[in-house]
Amino acid sequence: MSTMRVQIDPAGDVLVILPVIKSTAQSDPPNTDTPETRVKKEFLCSKTHLTLASPRAAKIFSSNFKEASKEADGFHHWEFEGIFDVKAFELVLKIIHGKTREIPQAMELDLLAGIASIVDDLECHDALYFFS
Repeated sequence: MSTMRVQIDPAGDVLVILPVIKSTAQSDPPNTDTPETRVKKEFLCSKTHLTLASPRAAKIFSSNFKEASKEADGFHHWEFEGIFDVKAFELVLKIIHGKTREIPQAMELDLLAGIASIVDDLECHDALYFFS
């Protein structure tokens, strides 16, 4: 399993981790038996930004969940299932961290739907309201 790290906040203290499944035969139709390469994408983020923007994050980091404790590498690890669009998740995290210059002014409907599902899951509607 390989790991890609994106620095949303270079001084961050949280690794938001999403699995990415890449098919080795991208042109094949879905539901075929093709080998998959498992990749994790890590986003280095600020716990302060996350907890201010997301009531869900605030609950997780102020509780007895494993995410509230730092791992051996010195970061909090917040792992998600592979149900979210990785590009949409990156855009949501950039908005939460004020990296708005990197947000496209126009996007495909699928990407917008992916962002909406992440906003709903993180409960960060207020933080992203301006960008809707």
